[in-house]
Amino acid sequence: MSVIKLWRLWALFLIVVVLAWMILQNSPSEMPTQATVRQSVRMPAIAPVSLPVDPAAELEALSKSTLWGPIAQRAASGANSSDAPPPKWALSGYYDVSGKKYVIVSFEQLAQPSQQLKLHDKLPDGSSIEAIEPDRVRVRVPRGSSPGGTAAEASSPSGSIWLPITPGLPLPAPRERS
Repeated sequence: MSVIKLWRLWALFLIVVVLAWMILQNSPSEMPTQATVRQSVRMPAIAPVSLPVDPAAELEALSKSTLWGPIAQRAASGANSSDAPPPKWALSGYYDVSGKKYVIVSFEQLAQPSQQLKLHDKLPDGSSIEAIEPDRVRVRVPRGSSPGGTAAEASSPSGSIWLPITPGLPLPAPRERS
């Protein structure tokens, strides 16, 4: 046997002796059992929750509202849907999944659920997304209209503008023209 093997054998023997001493030091009678530990722990009594006598009024109010306020009333059933103005929208967020960029379009008054759009998708006003950056989106505006609502922006020579991403804010004027 070599000296290295003797040292390893000696270290293994010492580890076994120390572990045996630690195990035998505490006798089983001194260690508490799980049942005695459970009996010694007492939880305080919980007060019963009081429920309203008739929750119908609260349920009615809850069903007519959302986290962000009451739902907008829909037009009368006799009115045409074409008479209603198009919903106002804003670019309210940006995210990137595996290198693919998306922009979130939110609508005012919860007229429609928010949309997640990618490059070359169409915005609600018909303009097409050309580029997406974390703070702004470049859109190609169809002739005769503009995301901001002014004709001066639609008459830009290239027909494309940058729109800022503004979380929770209405759609502002474009930041830059090119």
